[in-house]
Amino acid sequence: IACRSGSRVGTAGAFACAPRPPVQARTGGLVGDVLTAGATARACAGALRLAGARAVHLLTIARVA
Repeated sequence: IACRSGSRVGTAGAFACAPRPPVQARTGGLVGDVLTAGATARACAGALRLAGARAVHLLTIARVA
């Protein structure tokens, strides 16, 4: 399941799933290297949830506080 990045200015509305993604009632996963404020992960998870994903999990290597 691929999400595409839109604007680099902000994350609101920057991610969308392909038409008819196979996520209905499924659990999705996001993988990232570094989590800072979490806005990008939150926006992409929101797009997956809007597409019908039941849950979205995030795996990241490091978190910057």
